Amino acid sequence: ALGKALQQRHVAAIAAAGATSSAAAANAGGAAAASVGSAAGAAAEGEAEADRRELLVTLEFLAAIDTPAEDKARRMDLQVARLSQRMSGGQRGSAREELTALLQRWIALGPLPAATAASWQARFRRAFDAALAQLD
Repeated sequence: ALGKALQQRHVAAIAAAGATSSAAAANAGGAAAASVGSAAGAAAEGEAEADRRELLVTLEFLAAIDTPAEDKARRMDLQVARLSQRMSGGQRGSAREELTALLQRWIALGPLPAATAASWQARFRRAFDAALAQLD
């Protein structure tokens, strides 16, 4: 039941993010373009991309699926950190709790950049669906 609820939230979040990205791209005016082009906008966008990459690598790890070549080092770092935490007696929540937290983080990152939305969404959907299958 929780797997179905998470999947429904995931589908709704992707639809909302896609609609928001499309609307933002369609409504972008000169002021918005200038703002995104600023150093602060670029830094925030870079930070959001790094957060998305970290989240996707974690999701791919939980789903036991391959991570793209550009993020292999990030995945290795994650695996080493998780192993170290486990060896030092650190506690982790259940896979279900971790998956829920990852979904909440993904949604909190806001709309995807229009130029890369399709690739981010495809990667997220593949990993999320595989992670949900692991729960069943």
